[in-house]
Amino acid sequence: MRFRAASGPSSNGRGNWPRSTASASCRRQGSRPGCSRTMRRAGWRDAAGSGDDDRSGGKHAMTALTRLSDVYRLRDPAWAERPAVRLGAGVLSFAALDRLTNRIAQALIRDGIAPGTRVAILDKNGLLYPALVGGILKAGAVVLPVNFRLAADEVAFTLDDGAAALVFVGPEHGGPDHGALAAGLSCRAVEVAGLDAWLGTVPDTDPDLPGAGDGDVVQLYTSGTTGRPKGVCHLDRAFCALIGTFARHVALPAAGEEMMVLVPLFHMAGFDLMTFALAQGIGVVLQRDFDAAAALQAVAGGIGALVAVPAIIQMLVEAQARAGADLSPLRRIFYGASAIPEPLLARALAVMGGVEFIQCYGMSETNIITVLQPADHGERGLLAACGRVLPGCAVRIADAAGNEVAPGEIGEITVRAPWLMHRYWRRPEATAETFRDGWLLTGDAGSVDGRGYLFIRDRLKDLIITGAENVYPAEVERVLVEHPAVAEVAVFGVPDTRWGEAVRAAVVLRPAGAATEAEILDFMAGRIARYKLPKSVAFVAALPRNAAGKVLKFRLRQDWLEANS
Repeated sequence: MRFRAASGPSSNGRGNWPRSTASASCRRQGSRPGCSRTMRRAGWRDAAGSGDDDRSGGKHAMTALTRLSDVYRLRDPAWAERPAVRLGAGVLSFAALDRLTNRIAQALIRDGIAPGTRVAILDKNGLLYPALVGGILKAGAVVLPVNFRLAADEVAFTLDDGAAALVFVGPEHGGPDHGALAAGLSCRAVEVAGLDAWLGTVPDTDPDLPGAGDGDVVQLYTSGTTGRPKGVCHLDRAFCALIGTFARHVALPAAGEEMMVLVPLFHMAGFDLMTFALAQGIGVVLQRDFDAAAALQAVAGGIGALVAVPAIIQMLVEAQARAGADLSPLRRIFYGASAIPEPLLARALAVMGGVEFIQCYGMSETNIITVLQPADHGERGLLAACGRVLPGCAVRIADAAGNEVAPGEIGEITVRAPWLMHRYWRRPEATAETFRDGWLLTGDAGSVDGRGYLFIRDRLKDLIITGAENVYPAEVERVLVEHPAVAEVAVFGVPDTRWGEAVRAAVVLRPAGAATEAEILDFMAGRIARYKLPKSVAFVAALPRNAAGKVLKFRLRQDWLEANS
């Protein structure tokens, strides 16, 4: 999944997430190797702009991890009987999670899974999902999460391209249809519903394989909006570095508390926050299918934090306005994928009791790189930002020639950090194209303001050049979505004989909403420059999306071209 700051729909699969390039964060005191001049001028500092500030309050002063698999070991006896994973009435304690992951690892080793082998998970968020991740890691294998929304052919491509030797298959992909799916696979499938039978009599002792740090541990797949999906490989030591940094500089719940993860675990966002929580003794609460009313009831029972995207926050706010649940236990909401629109934030604060919001930005290739802290959400001008860099990370804004631009100017966001991917799986050319002089090219257009806040403007490929003026769809979408009748919007460019390109908008209205093109354009007038106004507005029932939920703007362009050819 990509964490973004633009309030319009995201549209690239390089999100969610080659060599890992460590770069010290920049400080005001002066230059360091690998530090960006833009960041020095703007005063970028560690801890998302707070020096070496430790926001954990000392709650997470655990011994640094050296293996990602250690997240699934009982590292503190005090955690033993506390809930590690909860879904409905099902609960796994930290001790039970440790034992179950040992058994899964032993069974994988029994079945010939060698260290470095890819093992996939094709399932919705479930009670056993974290155990499957931990078992794969303890066997020395590489976790390959698969988007459960993919069609069968797309699943087969991911498993074949990723060289998966085995896939754990959830019930929605098993049962009567399992044979049809498995017939097209080149790897063995184990149904999660039959996990006990597959485990058999393997012991629950930890295989405790030697080695840590240098091998791949996770291989996520991009969503493929610009071509075939690519496998993104992350190293053990890289993930461990991020876990420690995030725990020290972002206010996670305390050990023994619980956090509800309402985004899919196959996305980087869900995978990360699940991992961060378990690493600190925080219980993870899951839903197999999102249910706003049930989530609010769970929060009322004592959940202190949520992980969501703005669309889910919107549904929670609407459900809370109807239900009026007791949300006093809820203290913070972590979110990504897009910035939170100001009207939604205001309403959420009004109906959810002053909860704190924390935004995280990253992509599959970079993992989390910036954080917008709770205090930042109180400043109107920062709601469109995605925060400041985490310690150990550096961001540089570059022009098309690779030269660094001045603060406030828009260019491509490039990144250095110890936790970047180190390669695309079996795609050396794509890996080489993604790195320039040690900086990872994100493909996102953005800028840094004078205080070091990063703003995502849009995807570079979505830039519209009309009459020699640059228009970033996201800035138009931010205005459009503020119309009270508008639910979703996508802005895109089409050929225009006079201006080169023209701005067009596709709008989905709210169920009870009503608006005409003239009313939409009148609403936008004065809120945005005239050259950025759409030349036309098309009302559609739904925006075209891929299996990862990302808007396919090329499809909108094709539809317009076909209708106007």
